[in-house]
Amino acid sequence: MKSLIVGLLMLISGLAFWIIKLYPIGAGLLITGVVFLIAQVINLRKPESERILDERAERINEKAGFHAFWILILSLAVTTALSWYFDLKLRETLTYVSLMGIYSFVILRVYFSRRGLE
Repeated sequence: MKSLIVGLLMLISGLAFWIIKLYPIGAGLLITGVVFLIAQVINLRKPESERILDERAERINEKAGFHAFWILILSLAVTTALSWYFDLKLRETLTYVSLMGIYSFVILRVYFSRRGLE
């Protein structure tokens, strides 16, 4: 129930930012609030037995997060080294590195759940 309140607060604050003409922040909060509410409604409709993470799922998340973190650190090191020799735009570089970290976490979760932990 608390998660629905958080989603509604995000929507209300997004509308407040939109009204005071801070459109990027307002739009971001509105979109995030809607997605958050949809995810929470789907989660609340599941039975309690499906919502509890078992030990295997927790271990998969830990292992995928650990490897995704080091992939992110390595990609930051590579982009830093490349920035010494090439003129890289910081905003684009950070966007690509952030997306690489998110996608690597998702891909590693799928990989570890299919392969096993060993």
